[in-house]
Amino acid sequence: MKKFKAGRLIVTLEREEFNAQMNPDGPNLLLEVTSTGITVDRPRVAGWSFGVNQRPIAERLKRCIEAGKAFKGYEILTDVNGKTYISSEQAGFFHKRHLNPELKRLGF
Repeated sequence: MKKFKAGRLIVTLEREEFNAQMNPDGPNLLLEVTSTGITVDRPRVAGWSFGVNQRPIAERLKRCIEAGKAFKGYEILTDVNGKTYISSEQAGFFHKRHLNPELKRLGF
């Protein structure tokens, strides 16, 4: 399904295909979410940085993302430079002290 709106290409995706990957980032863990199976110019969808002692909660967020519960309302948009990217709304407020309750609410 394709729609044009305000000069932006909007495509509603039937099913998301995101890859959540954890990488060491100095003393921290970096959880990056990229699109797979969907070709866009900017494949990075989201990212979080965790301290080394926060690995368990980072793993829970990763499982939530891979289960398709962390994001909703996917669209492929084009930025002002003509680059395509995936725009999506988070299903919860995944930030600092709110992360644990939000993951529990979503069943993780």
